[in-house]
Amino acid sequence: MLSDRLYTTLVELIRLPSTSGHEENIRAYLAQYLSSLGLNSQVDGSGNLLATLAGEGTPLLLNAHMDRVPPGLGHEPILRDGILYSDGTTNLGADDAAGIVIILEVVRRVLEQHLPHPPLVLLFTVQEEAGLCGASNFDSVPWHVADGIVFDNAFEAGVVVSRGAAYEAFDVEITGRTGHPGKDLAQTVHAIDIFRATDYPHGALANDQTRINIGHISGGSARNAIPASVTIAGELRSFEPLEARQHYQQAIQNAFEQTARRFGGTAQVSFKTHSSGYEIS
Repeated sequence: MLSDRLYTTLVELIRLPSTSGHEENIRAYLAQYLSSLGLNSQVDGSGNLLATLAGEGTPLLLNAHMDRVPPGLGHEPILRDGILYSDGTTNLGADDAAGIVIILEVVRRVLEQHLPHPPLVLLFTVQEEAGLCGASNFDSVPWHVADGIVFDNAFEAGVVVSRGAAYEAFDVEITGRTGHPGKDLAQTVHAIDIFRATDYPHGALANDQTRINIGHISGGSARNAIPASVTIAGELRSFEPLEARQHYQQAIQNAFEQTARRFGGTAQVSFKTHSSGYEIS
């Protein structure tokens, strides 16, 4: 049965470990699967897996990513009342194994039923969860594709996503001055206190058109030392225009730099744009 085949393939994929940057298990599985269908695959310089299926008309890209959010391994799916669940020790791991299965099934049905179709370019990317790294480095020019479908969203089946937020990562390095907490505190600058005192834009902003989050904080070297530095990793996701995003960037930078100076320390803020966003009609 069709549903049995989909289920079996999905469970096999979910059980394979595939953390960002270590997608080799799923990549090998897909290469073998595609080979069984008569398709040759290749790996580009970023680790993305590509394959093509000849057809008539304008080429169409089909994309899903191979990596998962942490833990990315140890997933054990359980089928209950027709729904696939995690066993509770990890997340399910279907992001984006479900998207991969859809692409594989499309190709298999096209071949089995001899369905008319355009030339298909299959792209399975690496490190999506780490910031769209594989997709960003994919060169579409040699493949002559201008249109594509990405099988990756969190909505109900049948929903078509027609826009995506711009995604920008930012890093902050706060530098203070260390010392012994039992001695003269006037000679020290507590880097963590600088972070705690910084009033930076965060959360849902502009009627939820922009979200700013700090997801990782690291600082200090020992229990008995004033922390001399703190590093912070954050992100900005926004549907607002470039000018608004630049305003948020400046506000974040000003907040950390000015607070650090007030405490006698310094702050360096850097931004990297991973995706400029899109909207299609």
